[in-house]
Amino acid sequence: MIGKKGSYGDLFYIVFIATLFAITAVVCWVAFSKINDNLQANDNIAATSKAILTKSVNNYVTLLDGIFLVVIVVLYLAAIILAFQIDTHPVFFILSIVVFGVLVFITAVMANVFWEFASNAAITTYADDFTIITLVMNNFAQIMTVLGFGLAAVMYARSQQ
Repeated sequence: MIGKKGSYGDLFYIVFIATLFAITAVVCWVAFSKINDNLQANDNIAATSKAILTKSVNNYVTLLDGIFLVVIVVLYLAAIILAFQIDTHPVFFILSIVVFGVLVFITAVMANVFWEFASNAAITTYADDFTIITLVMNNFAQIMTVLGFGLAAVMYARSQQ
């Protein structure tokens, strides 16, 4: 990654990674819960194993919620650091506004993709277990707008030398 420099394109990666992570976490939670239910009902499995599995199931949602938040924060900090490395001319700010508009549109579409997925009757009870993921995806466009303004501030507020 030597010589890598950041731009608004990094925010698009954050949007896609966050959406993919959120959907994958919910799908895995559905699968994990159903597997747990089947294994808990099986009399051939030892009580110790069932207790270990129950503990894992109880920690899954909290763990994935935390990881989701950490991933978004780390990716954003990386985007800020990489954006600080580029020299941009203020003339390109107009182009950035257009790209920013596309980013907000794509973010809204991705948030809708997640909510269409999470609104499925078979999945909604599992998706509602996640507090941070649902909060972020519910306010995804607003969050990415704030992050976009922060990135623009880093890219265009630096003094030109």
